[in-house]
Amino acid sequence: MTVLDPVGRYLRLPPPVARRVDVTRRIPVRMRDGTILRTDHYAPRLPGAPTVLIRTPYGRGVPTSLLGRAIAFRGFHVVLQSCRGTFDSGGPFEPMLNEHDDGLDTLDWLGRQPWYDGRLLTYGPSYVGFVQWALAADAGRQLKGMVPIVTAASFAEPTYAGGAFSLDTVLTWATLIAAQRGPWTASTVELLRGQPRLRRGLAHLPLGEADVVATGAEVEFFRRWLAERGPAVEYWMKRGHS
Repeated sequence: MTVLDPVGRYLRLPPPVARRVDVTRRIPVRMRDGTILRTDHYAPRLPGAPTVLIRTPYGRGVPTSLLGRAIAFRGFHVVLQSCRGTFDSGGPFEPMLNEHDDGLDTLDWLGRQPWYDGRLLTYGPSYVGFVQWALAADAGRQLKGMVPIVTAASFAEPTYAGGAFSLDTVLTWATLIAAQRGPWTASTVELLRGQPRLRRGLAHLPLGEADVVATGAEVEFFRRWLAERGPAVEYWMKRGHS
């Protein structure tokens, strides 16, 4: 059987070691408060394979699904989970607040799966890297390796870089999160046009209305971060894992 692996070839990964990967989608993983986080499992047909956990607020479709499949062909179970309040996972999305507990609850679920061999690795950039730091200190010996890319254990400091509110960084991310809730066609057209709504939001005064200009609605976390007086406050201490 020939393995179709265009992503692996494009990324120049080592040759596949599994001849087949089974995919189970939309698994309901229950958190301690009853919230269900939807999760996909890419399972190589190999005995004793370690597990790569990817928890993301950016969805489980292309390109993440293609990467997950490529990793699975190289001998790893891949668990791809949508963070709380994003896409088809339940609960509200409150950036950074729940990633510690939700991460550990996901590890508890992993520990009950017959295919899990107790060897855990984590992977991902940006917010997908932050969630790795969120669970790392309490993951125990099962955590064998992490690949956090262009990220931080706390986003408080870059949010107020040099003591000033990082409008471009925060509003751009708020726009990305908001676009995920609408049809992909609308967000694609906006991107191809050079994101005029975002540019209008970045130029708008007062800043407290910039979220509405850029996204069409109030963004609670944008307004809260704008109102906070820098990184050294209780709000951010609850959301950091340094």
